[in-house]
Amino acid sequence: MARCLTEPDVVVRSSDFSEGVRAITPMVISIVPFGIAIGAAAAGSGLSTVGAWSGSVFLLGGSAQLTMIQLLDGGSAAAVAILAALLINARLLVYGAGTAAWFPTTRLRGRLLLAVPVVDQLYLLSTTEFRTPTRDERARRRFYAGAATHLWLAWIAAQSLGALIGNGVPPWLHLEAASPIALSGLLAMAISNRSTILAAAVAGAFAVLTVALEKPSLIVFAILAGVACATLTTPSRTKVDA
Repeated sequence: MARCLTEPDVVVRSSDFSEGVRAITPMVISIVPFGIAIGAAAAGSGLSTVGAWSGSVFLLGGSAQLTMIQLLDGGSAAAVAILAALLINARLLVYGAGTAAWFPTTRLRGRLLLAVPVVDQLYLLSTTEFRTPTRDERARRRFYAGAATHLWLAWIAAQSLGALIGNGVPPWLHLEAASPIALSGLLAMAISNRSTILAAAVAGAFAVLTVALEKPSLIVFAILAGVACATLTTPSRTKVDA
């Protein structure tokens, strides 16, 4: 069983799954309006509603999914739409690498399954929760599974509702604004010390540069610069022993 070398006795809970569900609920509420907006956009596009909606199950990235719908509906080639989605979701590779450290003895197949639902909300919740060593690795997996399941099912339900409503969503609600608002809230929650402030500042500066250069694909380098800055300014974490 994995446990930190300097941690107190690990508290093993039988309710880790349900605790994960409860912990992610506020973030779930924040993404529901955006999910409804994407479902409505899928129904209102010239694409197959089922095909556009299927991204809620397989893509798990609202910005990337909406970009694909807009590009394909506008007549862009499928390859262009897929490339755009991959670039937007490139940050998830960084999230996956960061999450892996909390599951050192989990087999490769298990790690791949854990990586599937990784999005901004789940990553922030996990890293915040696991920073305090009160759960062993098995308990962390249960907590993570509860949070991921709740987030995934709510996302699918929200998009399904949006697809059913279709063009009945009033434009004045501006549900598409829910995504940047929710992500801004996550950023505020994540900035808690000097390292995260510097990381956010560096990543933000690089992001502004990509806009000035009209090279949105360079946003990947903004993410990597922020991560590198945080890594260099964060004290070494307690090592985990299997």
